[in-house]
Amino acid sequence: MNLAHIEAVLFDAVGTLIRARQPIAATYCELGRRHGFELAEAEIAARCRRAIARQDALDAEQHAWRTDEVREHRRWRDIVDDIFAETGMPAAREALFEDLWNRFALPETWTTFDDAGGTIPPLIERGLTVGLVSNFDARLEVIARRLPPLDLCRRLFISSRIGFRKPSENFFRAVSTQLGIGGDRLLMVGDDPANDYGGARAAGWNAILIDRESNGSQSASITSLDELLAMLPLQV
Repeated sequence: MNLAHIEAVLFDAVGTLIRARQPIAATYCELGRRHGFELAEAEIAARCRRAIARQDALDAEQHAWRTDEVREHRRWRDIVDDIFAETGMPAAREALFEDLWNRFALPETWTTFDDAGGTIPPLIERGLTVGLVSNFDARLEVIARRLPPLDLCRRLFISSRIGFRKPSENFFRAVSTQLGIGGDRLLMVGDDPANDYGGARAAGWNAILIDRESNGSQSASITSLDELLAMLPLQV
């Protein structure tokens, strides 16, 4: 992987630059109790992983990774239904879903990783284009505008707007086309081995996997965003 000619660095959002202020399962548990659901946080976390995996399989097998605002809304409604199935009335699950959808639309629900603030501004100062590439929906637009340093990322590519989810090559090709930059001069940085690293590499991009819990022993992986500054050119 040659990073000498990189012109743009595209970051995944959730898990790479931002995270929920409290564990997502804890928020589901908190709001669930308001609507009469008494599932424990650990059970919610386990059910959430299974529900997301089922939706990922559906996206791949039936939708060929196509998406839009309607699909993303439906996807998360089905995930909530799956998690709380057989534990309450459908009307209560619908009300819970709307509360969860709105809660995760709030910028204050999210916080940035410490290394994001020290990485994005220097990359921009070097003349690199810095943007976000995320499997999200329109809610990310408000979050990014109001949550520094994401507000410095002038290019925002969201799956519901692109029309495809990562890891679809169509997603990455659309980003490359909109930027007017070839994949060999683009760098994807993300925490998901399949969606971020694998998808970008399959589309001909450069890619780096961030794994803050590892020892950095894997090639093409880093444990902190700070490491990017030493890997990328000072000038473009």
